[in-house]
Formats: sequence, structure tokens, C-alpha cells
Amino acid sequence: MAEYNSNDISLSINGVSVIARWRSFDLSLSVGDEDTSAGTGEWEKHSGKLLSTKAKASLVYDDTAAATDQAALWTTNQKVVVIYGPEGNTAGKPCHNQTFLITGITGPTTGHDKPLVMWELDMVGSGVPTKNIYAGDTF
Repeated sequence: MAEYNSNDISLSINGVSVIARWRSFDLSLSVGDEDTSAGTGEWEKHSGKLLSTKAKASLVYDDTAAATDQAALWTTNQKVVVIYGPEGNTAGKPCHNQTFLITGITGPTTGHDKPLVMWELDMVGSGVPTKNIYAGDTF
């Protein structure tokens, strides 16, 4: 088994490549849980309900591109298209492509000890992914 350890990802948000400013991207899938047990018994039965994806992008604040970046990422309905590939965007590599609702923006975060100034975007999936990394979709 080959373990993958790289930072050669592909990440665009609303058509803007954020690779130069990317520090982390977390994507998660959750499945709703429905108790389908009928009556009494020793064991519960469960079935899946609705699927939901969440994402968090941590980006370095670039003082020369901040206004341009934010203008491109900002939409009136707070929905952006995220295209993510943990192994880059070469054909055949895993891909997730989905519209997300931005549920929160933190930053630019600063500190007295001069840490990197960062933006963080919290997002929740809005609708069915165009490409679903969890279903094995690729570029």
C-alpha cells in the first residue's frame, strides 16, 4: 500500500485558484441517521437519511491580492463553487466539485507576535455535488 503525503493539491473557489495562499482544506461528509426499528426488540435498525458535506478553507492573507480575492469570492447569495483535488488536477485523480454556502468567514486574523495573517471560510454543501470524491469521482 502506498501512503500519500504531499501538498500538491488543486483548489479553486468560485473560479479563483487559491493554491498560492492555501494552508489547509478540510472536507467532510455526514449521513443523517434514521431509526427504522418497528416496535420493540433487542436491537435498533438504522438507515441513512440526507447527505451533507462541510468544508473549511484556511488561506493566507495576501496584502496585494486581498481586495481582488475577496471580491471574487464574495457573492450576493454567499454560494461559491469549490473544486478540490487532494492529489492535484491531473486526469484520473480524485475530485470533489460542489456548490457551497459560506456560513462564516473568520479573519483576517492578526496577532501581536506577528503570526501569518489568515482567512478561514466555513462552508456547507448546497445540493448534489457535480463530482463526489466520496463516490470515487475524478478529474
